[in-house]
Amino acid sequence: MKKSHAIVIAAALAALTGCSSPAPTPLAASPAPPALSVPSAASSMDAATMDATADYLAALGAIDGALVGNVQTAIENGQLSCIDIEERRTDADQERNVANRFAVDPARAKKILAAAKESLCLN
Repeated sequence: MKKSHAIVIAAALAALTGCSSPAPTPLAASPAPPALSVPSAASSMDAATMDATADYLAALGAIDGALVGNVQTAIENGQLSCIDIEERRTDADQERNVANRFAVDPARAKKILAAAKESLCLN
């Protein structure tokens, strides 16, 4: 049995040595592809829009700091308020929508809506 194992091992080694090839030659270093530039959200806004958004966020923060805990959500909710205004929904509907979006009482909803009208919805 030992003799047959030795023959099998020898045959396997012989087969493997036939498979070896010389070390591959290194390829010439190719230049790195140019970096893609992806514009940030801020770079796609004009200065007036950035100022209006900053004013809106500052006004929200003055009403209640928790309102700007998630800036993206605060901006999206404000933009939805602007749509309500553009669609000429009643003041009561706008205030109710703001109260629901921001999960605030009616008094704060009025202040938030005023902040949106004074800054964010001007553009």
